[in-house]
Amino acid sequence: MEQGTKIRELRQGLGLTQAELAEAAGVGDSTIRGYESGTNAPRRRPLEALAARLGVAPEALVDHGIDAPDAAIQALFELEDGPSGARPATAEDGRAAVSFDGELGALIAEWSTMRGRLDAGEVSSEQYRAWRDRLGLSKG
Repeated sequence: MEQGTKIRELRQGLGLTQAELAEAAGVGDSTIRGYESGTNAPRRRPLEALAARLGVAPEALVDHGIDAPDAAIQALFELEDGPSGARPATAEDGRAAVSFDGELGALIAEWSTMRGRLDAGEVSSEQYRAWRDRLGLSKG
């Protein structure tokens, strides 16, 4: 999902106007319109203020550009080289899988559980979306 769409959906979900979000972020209304339309992207300080007001981590507002298989595999290569320890694995049914160590592994396990609850009808789409926007992204 594009950054502007994420910002708009979160803002609307909280019942905020563009003016209210602009005030919280220390920018003008037209700046928020630019963010939401994709014309402009927030720099670090406004991004952090937006995220704080919207109740998510700044990373939740970033478009990571993973929209195709080649972009996804490149992201896995980056994770493999980083501290997350991404490694190929084989699932019980013989399909390819990826294994992660540390905090990322724990976050993925939590996501798997919550996604299973969504699929089983134990949580609503709205509850899942709210949880997803907060998942492991708090600054604390």
